[in-house]
Amino acid sequence: MKYQSAFGWTRFGIATLLFLTLCAAGSLVGFRYGMSKGVDAQVDQRIAALRLQVYPVIYRVTDLTGGAAQPIVGDALSAKALAREIQDAVGQIHWGENGGPCTLRALDPESIVVSASTMEHELVVAYLEGRRKTKSGAPAAGPDRFEVSLSGN
Repeated sequence: MKYQSAFGWTRFGIATLLFLTLCAAGSLVGFRYGMSKGVDAQVDQRIAALRLQVYPVIYRVTDLTGGAAQPIVGDALSAKALAREIQDAVGQIHWGENGGPCTLRALDPESIVVSASTMEHELVVAYLEGRRKTKSGAPAAGPDRFEVSLSGN
């Protein structure tokens, strides 16, 4: 009398079962790889979109312009002159006057408002830190910076 198993899968040979296991594992790995590539691409697209989004930031530049409380000294300039200097030195093609999306406005005597993308804000911060460093001769502590929310949240 032949022994018959209650399970039908025992009729397949070991090679067939190994092949089916390999196929299942390969499709799961392929799905995971494709899924991760798709998610990575979406994340990269969102990051790129955020880096291109223009938002306003107010920078305090009293220490560079002399401010209202301090008398004007020889190396101090007005906020308008500083704004013009920033436009000439930082990302010239990105400013509105040259067809770009970024704007810069001086609020005399103590601050400037820059509406730009993250990359241009980083360049403006680096430029202002460099100006502070050359003016004082010491390392800059960083700019006073206030982000403005347009959504009201």
